Amino acid sequence: MQPVRGDTRRPPAGQARADSALTAWTLDGKPFFTLVQKGAFADCCHDHGYLLAAELETGVFPEILDTIAADTDTASDTLDRLVDNLYRAITADVFGACDPAFRQGIDALHDGYAAAMGSAARFDREQVRAACVAIDAGNIATGLVRRLSRWGSASAGGALAYALGAMRRGGPGGDDDLSVVGELFQAIVGRLRLLFDEEQALRDRAPWRRARLATMGCTGFAAGPRLTAEGLALHARTFDGAFFAWNAWPVIALIDERGSVPEARHAFVAAGTAGLVYPGGIGGLNDAGLSCTLHQMSTTRFRTGRRESGFAIAPMVQQRILREASSLDEAVAIARSVSHFGAWTILVSDAKTGQALRIEISADHDPAVATSAPAPWLAQSNHFLADAMAEVMDKASSDERFFANAHFTPTFGKWLETRARKARVEARMTDETGGSNPSLDTDVAINLLADHDDAMIGGGLRSFGRTIVKAYGQMVSIARAAPDRSAPTGDAFWVSLGEVAPGPHSAVVGFAPDWAAGTLAPVAERPVRRAQRLSDARRGALGAYVAAFRTSLRPQDADGRYLGGKPSLDQAARLAEQALAGLDRAIASWEGGEDWALRYARARLLVAWALAAEAARADAAPRWAAAEADLSVLRAMRGGP
Repeated sequence: MQPVRGDTRRPPAGQARADSALTAWTLDGKPFFTLVQKGAFADCCHDHGYLLAAELETGVFPEILDTIAADTDTASDTLDRLVDNLYRAITADVFGACDPAFRQGIDALHDGYAAAMGSAARFDREQVRAACVAIDAGNIATGLVRRLSRWGSASAGGALAYALGAMRRGGPGGDDDLSVVGELFQAIVGRLRLLFDEEQALRDRAPWRRARLATMGCTGFAAGPRLTAEGLALHARTFDGAFFAWNAWPVIALIDERGSVPEARHAFVAAGTAGLVYPGGIGGLNDAGLSCTLHQMSTTRFRTGRRESGFAIAPMVQQRILREASSLDEAVAIARSVSHFGAWTILVSDAKTGQALRIEISADHDPAVATSAPAPWLAQSNHFLADAMAEVMDKASSDERFFANAHFTPTFGKWLETRARKARVEARMTDETGGSNPSLDTDVAINLLADHDDAMIGGGLRSFGRTIVKAYGQMVSIARAAPDRSAPTGDAFWVSLGEVAPGPHSAVVGFAPDWAAGTLAPVAERPVRRAQRLSDARRGALGAYVAAFRTSLRPQDADGRYLGGKPSLDQAARLAEQALAGLDRAIASWEGGEDWALRYARARLLVAWALAAEAARADAAPRWAAAEADLSVLRAMRGGP
């Protein structure tokens, strides 16, 4: 099984702004791309938009914009307008606070895309901007809601003041339209009244959408050359986020801004998708042997950047590290040189020294950046580890306890699973890197990224939950780097293609960068690899569950179009039946006894839709009975794992 190379696209004469070449590849019919670019960031962005215009329209951008539309969709027309204005203002604040080179790049992406699509272009400039900064704008919106939930507290008061001003600024009347404030308070009063309406309360409990935070599950690890079987540094990650269109058009990018940007000192290779012009912000490797991965946190300590400058969204901070840093110290200095919007961890490793460290970022926190001590290997998930960033629970008042936390998780289950993932990686890394003959290599890393064991039940097999693999797992990447940078033989970057779900079980392709020539080619030996295959039955069960998960999480109409908001009751009933059918298949296909995570997922959905049926004055008895059947199985399993 080999990747098959197709045509190479270049922008036509007069349209190209960088030296850009997009090559199409296929593997057993699954398309993916390599994109090699040399030039300034904005010029590369323009060519990216031009060369991948059609793929941008059918890739992750529509899903991001649909998520924004759904998350700002309320049951009230007035609230819809106000919440939409709020999100627009947050987006404008984030975009406006970023450095001019970034803003020019995002606008150049739109210009290149628009030049290719002409009058048929689906997205305007504002939508392209919103999609490109959504990663941090969404974090701010989540933290803002968290603050507002503490109604009456000082922290909530500050959040409300920002929300009022932002809603006013986001509206058509601009800063002078004070009538929107009155509308906001009327809407809030009206919304509070609905809490006493039993039918509306039941309707609100139906699972129209998940909370964004329920899908945060990236796992990473790095090890120096002396701890791997081939003597090459290894830096691996899962990319877990509920954007299932990510794998429609995977892109492996080799970007070189040297000679065009004074700060640029290194070329880098990174994993992305059509429309993502900062692939180095996901995970990458530069020609100095530095590798990075980005891991998301949630925080009530955010900054919006309004009326300020010198900010950078977190993926661009990491891309700058790949572009400019030659050492761990230089990576930390870059992170400290900019202002941040939210909470993140950057795991960075250096093949030359065989050391790795984590850079922990929390925007409105002292310190804003904390680092771990360098270590020969490290594991990372989605919680802070530095003492300076850890949750503070010894304050005098409950409000102070709540808002002192730089990081929060929405449920205790998510708090447990981020720690379970890290514990599982640490146990495996201890085994694979120990002794005089370490066994850690690319294949071991691929298998670990596709691991289904739960560290909290002694490593027992589970479908999903406190596992490294997630139902929303989209992609894995693995960077391999030689310690001798004068002759970096063995440098390679591996990326999964996502032709099956979940993504870590899909094919993983390896490409070797020729840093001097500025080219990418499949690695010479075994360029395609996979995790050790599960049985067909279990693989089928995983796929069926992911399909059910996607149906509930990213609802689409019968023609496959995103709804652009929350489903109507009729649409929701159809989607519920579709999701339940998928869960039925998953449970029936899972071999080797019960998997309580699958049962639990179905029981939750059945309970939610029993409530929805009651809200619609429909017969809920069959749903309650079906839910009780699953719940009785779960009760019987309580004494086991």
